Amino acid sequence: MIIDDIKQLIKTGVRTCVAADETCITYKASGIGVKPIVSVMREDRYFFKGKYVADTIVGKAAALLFVLSGAKYVYGEVMSKTAISVLEENGILFEYDELVEYTKNREGNGMCPLEQCVRDENDAVVAWIKIENKIAELMEAIQ
Repeated sequence: MIIDDIKQLIKTGVRTCVAADETCITYKASGIGVKPIVSVMREDRYFFKGKYVADTIVGKAAALLFVLSGAKYVYGEVMSKTAISVLEENGILFEYDELVEYTKNREGNGMCPLEQCVRDENDAVVAWIKIENKIAELMEAIQ
């Protein structure tokens, strides 16, 4: 089954984000955070429409992006409770291996800045704008 195939690519560490339609894998990427999701959605906002998606970590920001893009199913090796709420509210099927309160920042000492920037946001279109703005802010800070 295709869901098993995409989950396996995540669990083995081969990729950090994988998507498939009913019959075959259509996207395989590796990258930090939501980069593999955002980069493909910048080209086609509805890239994940009707697709089965697997990612290493699915926080609220990633869940809102999958809602906006129209994903059918989301698997997260790690998934936050707020991501589950978003997926449930939007009728997206999901599975996870590890449930966490929230996704952590890279230092592991606080909340992921993208999850934090959409903490009180439930509109996927507004979340997209907030996420893009936060990414720009974070990129500017490291330059």
